[in-house]
Amino acid sequence: MHTRTQLNCAPKIKGIFLLEVSDRAKTLKPAVDTVLFDMDGVLLDVTNSIREALIRTVPYYLREVLGWPTSDSLITTDDVERFKNAGGFNDDIDLACALIVHYLVRGHENPDASPDTLNILQPNLKRYVARLAERGGGLKVAEEICLEHFTREDKVAIDTDYRKQVITQVFTELFAGEHHAMLYGRAPTLYTGRGYVNNDVPLIDLSLINPKWKLGILTGRDRAEASFGLKTALLSGVIPEENIVSKSDGQKKPKPGGLLVLDQMLMSNVSVYIGDTLDDLRTVQNANRTLGTTKFLGALVLSGPAGAANTKSFRTAGPDILADDVNGVLRWLAETAE
Repeated sequence: MHTRTQLNCAPKIKGIFLLEVSDRAKTLKPAVDTVLFDMDGVLLDVTNSIREALIRTVPYYLREVLGWPTSDSLITTDDVERFKNAGGFNDDIDLACALIVHYLVRGHENPDASPDTLNILQPNLKRYVARLAERGGGLKVAEEICLEHFTREDKVAIDTDYRKQVITQVFTELFAGEHHAMLYGRAPTLYTGRGYVNNDVPLIDLSLINPKWKLGILTGRDRAEASFGLKTALLSGVIPEENIVSKSDGQKKPKPGGLLVLDQMLMSNVSVYIGDTLDDLRTVQNANRTLGTTKFLGALVLSGPAGAANTKSFRTAGPDILADDVNGVLRWLAETAE
């Protein structure tokens, strides 16, 4: 385990700036020539955009597609964070599917219960997430857990309502809204309101970027979504679009492929990857394990939708750098940048 130093840096408007750094990060800091970013929760505050679209997708699908009398308060951001920490849910559409299949199964088992009370019954969402974490997380495991004790007839009945293509459509239409045709190549048909993507807020202070750094992005967004987010973050012309590795490239965290692609593309010495979920850190750890050496330092920031509530779990996971936000990491790197 790396020993850590907690530093009091430049004060923020609220509270003291948090920065914890491992001995390994301090040792490798002079060799860092590349900074890689996750997008959601790092470059952009997505609390009221992609996170809200995810939370709304579950009740919208159950209510508007299946006709369940479900309220919009069915899912909370705390529920989402539990799934994120379980692992394997960097893709928010996968997470929406995992939530929906859980509710479909609970509804099948308790046909007389109202949708909003299903989670009171055991096994509830917390127990479901605990089982997911025990078995490695991810949508495939979620589907196995939900369906493994059912007969073939029961599975057919549930599969009739479990339409992942439609779930994806609901999510993308809620997220993109009026930008849907531009981002996905077709007009929305289920939801035609204002897209939650309009609520993205830039987080990065561009003045902190050293022009000598090589820059890249590894994101769970697809190519068009990432390009849109790059513009929103005011990073067009700062980070080349060819330096973005996205879901469209077939690279899904926490598998290390995306980081390895960027490492080869940028011919990096040592990279810092800044993320806001445990899967981001696991991606770094898997990349270093694959290479058999430390080519990546993992930074976790508390600017994702859960904010400071993730401090304990992030600290326990052992990142090389723990900071309030992306700017804290950049300030620390800039202290000795030439």
